[in-house]
Amino acid sequence: MTKTDPLTGLPEDYVVEMAKLSLTRPEYFAYWGKVELFDTWGWAGIDYNRDSSVLDRANYQVFHRDVVSQYEDHFTSERMNHWAVGWVERTLVKVLVNNEDGIVFENITDAFCETLSVLTAIEEYAVLDDATYYDMEWDESISIVEEYAPKMIDRDVKLWSTMLLSKLLDNDVECCPDADRYPSEEDMIMAAYECGMCDKEYEEEWLEFCFDNNLTKPATFLPKQIDGQMEMEL
Repeated sequence: MTKTDPLTGLPEDYVVEMAKLSLTRPEYFAYWGKVELFDTWGWAGIDYNRDSSVLDRANYQVFHRDVVSQYEDHFTSERMNHWAVGWVERTLVKVLVNNEDGIVFENITDAFCETLSVLTAIEEYAVLDDATYYDMEWDESISIVEEYAPKMIDRDVKLWSTMLLSKLLDNDVECCPDADRYPSEEDMIMAAYECGMCDKEYEEEWLEFCFDNNLTKPATFLPKQIDGQMEMEL
């Protein structure tokens, strides 16, 4: 009968094999950090870099919030240079209790077992915490809207980017940073038109847009009616 880790339910043989892998030094890798890396410490396998997806950054945040915080003496993070992505923020975990007893299950830390449990969970369902992921995806989408929205959209409107993104989603326009799917300029202009966010300094551009799309002139550019004007004209 296969023995399992009472903390995580993972097979002991699997935990030992993963511990060996975590403690294996990559070829041509040099380290001068603060822990005994590849001796009693190893890779946790939950990292992020300059170019990481929202999902990877969200999982990193959740892992540190829910697991690392429970074993603070057995985890550390170090930023390491990387030829392809500039840098990687790596999570290091204390794998072995000591270096005298070797890589056997009884000498493997609970922190490492919990790390393996999280990695297994990610294999089964990529998102560790839906709420955290959706919040970070929303924030990333807001940043994209604020950076790439056409200048003819009025940015003086309170919470303009939140309103614009909400309208885009209402219009079934996809905005998914991790899938490289973003609203087009035309989509954003239409959403701004529907929200009444037309910058007065771009009247010519707005009138051209309305003409091309058979839309009525935005209220922003209609002459203001003076009180009593209608009665006087009658």
